[in-house]
Amino acid sequence: VKRLLRSMRVACRDGSMTLIVDGKPLTVSGNSADRDVGFGRACGLMGKGYRLMAIADLAGNVWAFSVQCLKVSEQAATMGLLDELGPRPGTVLLGDGNFDCNKLYERAGGYGIQLVAARRYKHARGVGHHRHSEHRLRALVMMEKDPYVLRDRSRIEGVFGTLGNVVGGLSPLPNAVRGLRRVERWVTGKLIIDALHRLRRRGTRIA
Repeated sequence: VKRLLRSMRVACRDGSMTLIVDGKPLTVSGNSADRDVGFGRACGLMGKGYRLMAIADLAGNVWAFSVQCLKVSEQAATMGLLDELGPRPGTVLLGDGNFDCNKLYERAGGYGIQLVAARRYKHARGVGHHRHSEHRLRALVMMEKDPYVLRDRSRIEGVFGTLGNVVGGLSPLPNAVRGLRRVERWVTGKLIIDALHRLRRRGTRIA
């Protein structure tokens, strides 16, 4: 199944040099006895459940993803996504303030990817006295020179919205889907269905 999904993701890629990273919470009831769930941030609030982390292109095709419990930070989950993505020289990766992290900039830069994340502290003056990644400093210059460099970042919301609107798509977790392994398989199946929809719309034939 993983090989099938990888092949479909490759088939959907459009050669874009601009990617977006974000997370989508998959919450469950606070009374759930699921041992794998965790508490964490879910759309600005505290929630219980899991999170789908994804890197997608501007056309909405998912290039890399993982499913973690909510207590795993988006930064830590993105580290793994970058490893899965591998070398992508010249690629720009857009993210919100949650990804404004020197370690994340370094990991992305090691693969030739320029992360550009909104500043976590929007009204901060300068960069302080700590050492910063050269890739983060480059991103700050990019944002200063081009105020619209992050304009396409919000398109990830449309990606997640489409995932939930296609037939058989990513609906809220059913009651029977509990446990990290089962949730991961369920989400993987939904991403395969979404990839099929995209390939069909593009008129691509899968051998």
